[in-house]
Amino acid sequence: MTTTEIIFDEKQEYETIKQIINSNFVNVKEYDSVSGLKYISFDFEGQTIDCYFVKDDKIYGKNNKLTECSSFSSNRPNDIKTKAFRIIAKHFNCKFLENDCSENNVEVFKAKKILKIKKITGYNSKTQTEKNIAWFLPRPKPDHYKGGMPLYCEDWLVALAKDILNIKHDPFTLNVFCGMNQRGYRVDMKEEVKPDLLCDIHKLSEYLHPVGPRFDLIIADPPYSTDEAKDIYGTPPLKYKTWTSECDKYLKCGGLFMVYHKFVMPNPNPEKYEVVKRVFIGNRTMHLPRVCVVFRKRN
Repeated sequence: MTTTEIIFDEKQEYETIKQIINSNFVNVKEYDSVSGLKYISFDFEGQTIDCYFVKDDKIYGKNNKLTECSSFSSNRPNDIKTKAFRIIAKHFNCKFLENDCSENNVEVFKAKKILKIKKITGYNSKTQTEKNIAWFLPRPKPDHYKGGMPLYCEDWLVALAKDILNIKHDPFTLNVFCGMNQRGYRVDMKEEVKPDLLCDIHKLSEYLHPVGPRFDLIIADPPYSTDEAKDIYGTPPLKYKTWTSECDKYLKCGGLFMVYHKFVMPNPNPEKYEVVKRVFIGNRTMHLPRVCVVFRKRN
């Protein structure tokens, strides 16, 4: 396979690579990690160059030569891209490969000064400034539905999903325990909220065939306890593992599962899902905030 690559003599952190690219190129964009790959693109001399960063030895065709190294790669080399990669390579002790990646096409680079990225910890860390965020929203919505989301919350969650999924259009959405929420395909067992599908979410696959289009996004706004389900809505006991497993049947790989609750809800299946965002939502004084945990289904 024809590639252009930089193979580092020592393992590098993605933040180091990104800082070098930011300081040398324009229109730098990041994309969500897929199967351990960090994708990034940048513009150079009128061309957009797409790349990915890998931290292990699973690079095709290298016969374990990268076992203890990292690799920065992009397909379909040309003169502009080769020039861009050389600009990156000069900042590292590394090997630069192009065309068919044979030994004859290897250049060795030795950096005059190795860039060191200071790891940010504490309240300024990336986890606290990007993964965990907070909103303060008006309450209530005009419908005054008991237990419903604050004003703007549903729309903001959809907008957040678009950012995480890196899409411009509205995601194909399944809205379970929907109440008076309005986005996507609405499912609830209360007839008064006029859902698209009237059923118990615990038995969703008995009503909605699991073979068919998969959703980009599932929003779940369940009652916060079995007691509240019974006293407020007159609905059956809640079984978290059961209803999240039912929803999982309809979510595409890479899709988002948003669980809105008064507790930080656990990962429904750590083998299938990762936590990508937690949104803490306040709406008025002397009132408990809500938490929306955003899980992403692994590819």
